[in-house]
Amino acid sequence: MNVPTTAGPRNSPRFLGLPITLWLALAALLPFAPALRNGFTFDDGGLIVENPAVWAASPAMAWTAPYWPGRIGTGLYRPWTTFSYWWSGKITGHSPVGFHAVNLLLHLATVLLLHYLLRHIFPERKRLALVVALLFAVHPLHSEAVVSIAGRAELWAAALGIGGWILAIKFARNGGIPRLLGTALAFALAMLSKESAAGLLMLPILHSILDRWCPSPVITAPKCTRTVGTRAGSSAAPQSGVTSAAVGIPTVAEVARRRWLQVFGAWGAILILVLLLRTKVLGGAFALSTVSLSDNALAHVPAFQRMANALGIQWLLAWRTLFPWSLTADASYPQIVPGVGWMASGVLLLVATLALTALAGRRHDRELLWGIGIVLAGGFVTSNVPIAVGTIYGERLAYLPSAGSIWILAVAAARLHSRSSAKRIIPMLAITWGLFLAGRSWVRSLDWKNDLTLFRSATSTSPRSAKAWTNLSVALLECDRVREALDASGRALSLLPGYPAAREARGTALTRSDRATEAVDLLRPALHERPPRPRSLIELGNAWLTLRDGVRAESAFAAAARALPPRDPRAAIGLASSLAMQELWGKAAATWRYVAAQKPDDAAVQRSFAYSLWQAGAPDSAETIYRALIARDKRDASSHNELAWLLARTGSNPQEAIRLARAAFRLQPDPNTADTLLESMLAAGNRPAARAWLDSLAAAPQPSLAPDAIHALRERWEQRPESGTLDDGGADCPGRHRPLPEEI
Repeated sequence: MNVPTTAGPRNSPRFLGLPITLWLALAALLPFAPALRNGFTFDDGGLIVENPAVWAASPAMAWTAPYWPGRIGTGLYRPWTTFSYWWSGKITGHSPVGFHAVNLLLHLATVLLLHYLLRHIFPERKRLALVVALLFAVHPLHSEAVVSIAGRAELWAAALGIGGWILAIKFARNGGIPRLLGTALAFALAMLSKESAAGLLMLPILHSILDRWCPSPVITAPKCTRTVGTRAGSSAAPQSGVTSAAVGIPTVAEVARRRWLQVFGAWGAILILVLLLRTKVLGGAFALSTVSLSDNALAHVPAFQRMANALGIQWLLAWRTLFPWSLTADASYPQIVPGVGWMASGVLLLVATLALTALAGRRHDRELLWGIGIVLAGGFVTSNVPIAVGTIYGERLAYLPSAGSIWILAVAAARLHSRSSAKRIIPMLAITWGLFLAGRSWVRSLDWKNDLTLFRSATSTSPRSAKAWTNLSVALLECDRVREALDASGRALSLLPGYPAAREARGTALTRSDRATEAVDLLRPALHERPPRPRSLIELGNAWLTLRDGVRAESAFAAAARALPPRDPRAAIGLASSLAMQELWGKAAATWRYVAAQKPDDAAVQRSFAYSLWQAGAPDSAETIYRALIARDKRDASSHNELAWLLARTGSNPQEAIRLARAAFRLQPDPNTADTLLESMLAAGNRPAARAWLDSLAAAPQPSLAPDAIHALRERWEQRPESGTLDDGGADCPGRHRPLPEEI
């Protein structure tokens, strides 16, 4: 390949009449614009919505806690990403729109930096650099990184990694301590965004080799040095046979190589410091426990088989780079099962890559060599080749490596175009492909609207993934579609019998289908599992609560509490409910007090705390909590209803009870609020008014209650004595207002 001897043509700031930056911005933002209407999905819940580090008053917890709160052994420490979630929350609150907007802007920044980088590495390929940046901007393989808020780790690692690379190039060319410090800082933040950035440590070594083997004058010509006796840009030999080495002046290549070694040293020192920091926070430099079969089956095969299979799976990403029609958020076991087929294709990929690298090396082909280098540096760590990571396949992992893949495809197309007599075919194919990519990205962004749409899509494209069916079951439960959730969890267990997450989802669905006995039989083995699974124990406790077995429920929740991190309130909620079921109101109130302190903004928790205080003999304290909840939210029907019940049953203020009960029924007309309103009227001695209200309910053209509910209220009116109240806390309606087990 011929290398130009000049810096190349001056870069034009416009393309087809519009500024290049505007083209790139439109390409990066428009295809993924539907994400702004999406909610929190999939991993967003654990990493953002339920992450105390994101909503803490200070960002300090982001730097001192693991990336996944409450999950020991994930081996993930990404404080810069968590810190960015923290300031997103501070700026935009709990709305997902702001979080999605930041992701889109980070994607735009990555596209702009990639374009700048390619223009400087390949100054003779200015137009091709723009085409690659545009294709990278619109590619739907990037949907998971851009549209999922949890994909922000990929975006930060790519943007900071490319930014650090650009500064390193400038340092190699011009020197300067600020540039060296800047590239070290960018690499450090990339490492603190995602561990895959460690692969970028290959870049200084690749530059040292490739810039000497097949140099680019724009990168390797430091302004502070020159070759004695040689005109700038000339390839003529020095005059009088005098060389720079002969007079002690370093050559251009020597200066560049030394500076790249300095970059390697700076980045290597950063890598060591990050490993030390990880050790302090996680308890180990890697701190990765055994990866489950469902997440990554490659962690359960010998090393050689793992590496060969991992290389084979890269064909799947390569195919979806070229034709990304079928995309999925999950392809775990048994959707992808390690085997001879994957191993053979992995060996084939290795041979093909080595052959292509050798051929490009013999031809001093910088373009292909750097394309291969970008793929390796961006994807080596997460490829499962060096070590088994937490997932066997993830499209988000292709975000940065795909820049190299797209570059290789573009270079091949450009060379084919230069040799073709039909000059319009390749550009038209490129435009068609780009439009297809943009349209596919728009449609794919819609899949991430919510968990239900996401996992319906995942089970469609990965029908043999037990994890995808389990996640669909959980999403259906959140929508109260219990029958469908039972089917989905059953499908997951048929694909992977004994899969704990599927067992938990099915246990929940069985409990909510009035089949709690089956749920207990399914979940009972969790009591003897080591290490214990808190979620299984919590679902077992919920099933026992449904069966009104408070003692056994208490034992399950207590076991879950021992397995959870300190200050995790999930098991405590069930424990408090089981104590209340046993009418151990003093202990229940103490436990609810602890939960209420952990979740001060959770109105349901505060109401449960108030009810337990009332039953424990402190109705005044309960009344104070109810009134505070009503003051916080005037449309809180449940708090109006429960305070009305308290005032009616204790007889402390029957008239206010009626007013509150009417407000609760108006806000939420259902049998519960209707029963409270009837009780308030009867407690105040207003039997005629209660009868008139019941008659008006029955006579309404569109009754707010079903006929059966109205009939039950009439029977209650007939059975109630003429006057008087019973200060029993509502014992004649057992469990009616008592705290129910919270599904975690």
